[in-house]
Amino acid sequence: MNARILISWAILLASCTSQGQVPTPPRWDNYVIVRKLKEDLPTKEAEIGQFLSSRFINNPETDAFGTLTTAQWKEWLPWFEEGLIAKAKKAALDAESLQHCLIAVSNRLEKLPHLPVGAYLASQGDVAVWIIVIKWEFSGPEAKKRPAQPMVHTQVLAFDSRKRTIIGFATCN
Repeated sequence: MNARILISWAILLASCTSQGQVPTPPRWDNYVIVRKLKEDLPTKEAEIGQFLSSRFINNPETDAFGTLTTAQWKEWLPWFEEGLIAKAKKAALDAESLQHCLIAVSNRLEKLPHLPVGAYLASQGDVAVWIIVIKWEFSGPEAKKRPAQPMVHTQVLAFDSRKRTIIGFATCN
């Protein structure tokens, strides 16, 4: 699949360049993941982190986004958020609450290079929960010396979809 993307990108680049147009990056936001989980999120706090880690950290589905870089994350962030919301609407999931949870993620990670790549609707008893998977990378003086770093880290936040409060968290270092 990666070879197909690279070939498509090369063809697009060649055709745009020959017409004097500025090429645009591949639309990774089209590949964001949205689906309903069959499993319930545990209610015990100690078990929530383990549940999130075991399903979303070092997961091939979300690690496929590890080639994203910090180069244009601020410009790409709205595309990824809109892609998740559009897919939630198409799947008849609660897109409105997802949108509010994504706003909470952006507010929480405001200056940290991040892109939401997955949103999973689950339950915790009678409570609807959005689990949002984010690819991210460190920022700071050393990171700023390098213009584009791969987003190799994963952070997972579980939100009560009505209250928009975080009820679970997991991350890799």
